[in-house]
Amino acid sequence: MIVGLHHVQLAMPRGEEASAREFYAGVLGMTEVPKPPHLAVRGGVWFSAGNTQVHLGVDEDFRPAKKAHPALLVRGRLAATRPMLWVLMLAFPFPYIANTAGWLTTELGRQPWVVYGLLRTRDASSPLVHPGSALFTLIGFAGLYVVLGALYLFLVLREVAHGPGPHGGAAAVGARHV
Repeated sequence: MIVGLHHVQLAMPRGEEASAREFYAGVLGMTEVPKPPHLAVRGGVWFSAGNTQVHLGVDEDFRPAKKAHPALLVRGRLAATRPMLWVLMLAFPFPYIANTAGWLTTELGRQPWVVYGLLRTRDASSPLVHPGSALFTLIGFAGLYVVLGALYLFLVLREVAHGPGPHGGAAAVGARHV
């Protein structure tokens, strides 16, 4: 029965142990773990934080992975970097602005056509759709978005109030590196 994750093995190029120490120990605050003597001769370096270990092994034919990566939960580091928190807070409207700008570029760029080269905007209106029907639809969708936005805020604030879950994971029983 699996009771936890003992370590993550990552590859690194030969001679980059100092860079690894600078990042994992210096930036992330992990503790270097001495490698067993029979593995230390191969190079590389190991780190731990709580029950999580990262083993960096030397790969002679090293090529960075394009998708594979560990995802480490780091507590207290982001909160300690006030400038980054300001950047994140001020950046929240950027996806909305980019989405709106792209939509406006698309819509304004094809005027005066609804279907390019086939149907002009002035010919696209329907005599069967009353302005009241369009207004009712607009109000309905706006109301739906207000309800979804309120639900989103409620769920986000509830999660923020609870905070992150306990960082756990039992130490692997009888785990050893070969």
